[in-house]
Amino acid sequence: MTDMDRERQGRTRLKRDARRSCTEFIRFDRRECEACWKCVEACPAGVFGKINVPFHKHAKIVNREACTGCRKCLRACDYGAIGPLTEKAE
Repeated sequence: MTDMDRERQGRTRLKRDARRSCTEFIRFDRRECEACWKCVEACPAGVFGKINVPFHKHAKIVNREACTGCRKCLRACDYGAIGPLTEKAE
């Protein structure tokens, strides 16, 4: 893989992640979020907050550094918006 390929791959990853947020342990895709707020209630560290305006409702990662990796939010999400982070950020 050339340097140009790596750079292109990095830009593609940034575009793909534009609607997805991550902590060190989990990834969150707001397009999959159905605004049930179960993750907000389940998280003991207060990592999630709410976006709750008409026609624009979803959870949001508001305190990424507070995530301890307990995955309570992952287990609470019935819609697949939260998943384990499989690749380490460089």
